[in-house]
Amino acid sequence: MTEQIEQPTATIPGPEYDSGAAEFSLKKLKNLEQEIAEIQSHAETERSKIEAWAEARITVIENQMLWHKNSLEAFTHKTGKKTVKLINGTIKKIAPRLSIEVVDEQAIPEEFFKRTEKISPDKKRILDHLKTTGEIVNGVELNEGEVNYIITTR
Repeated sequence: MTEQIEQPTATIPGPEYDSGAAEFSLKKLKNLEQEIAEIQSHAETERSKIEAWAEARITVIENQMLWHKNSLEAFTHKTGKKTVKLINGTIKKIAPRLSIEVVDEQAIPEEFFKRTEKISPDKKRILDHLKTTGEIVNGVELNEGEVNYIITTR
């Protein structure tokens, strides 16, 4: 049920509108402005309470989700499989990717630079060299990413 509020029509005050009536209107305006401020303050307080309630509920649910995701990752690891298909979804283990971070470009041998308009280390070639020879090229550090899981629900 919504309350219908009619907007008053503006009328020009008649000759009976004197300084006493003007003082009354000024006091009334001040009171109405205070009433609006109280309504806005109350609404903001309630919004803050709602936000705090929502954040608390969401945190609890996110913690439950994290527990279940960790359990699924441990289960998948225990099976030794990369992909586990179940009735309610699939869990895929994504192996970490190796990447190269150049820490001293000057120390990298010239053969590991690619020729473009801008000369920069060829990270792909350095990574291929590492994979085939096991040798880490001077001037780079080896970074191994984290194991990732993709969990899909049905």
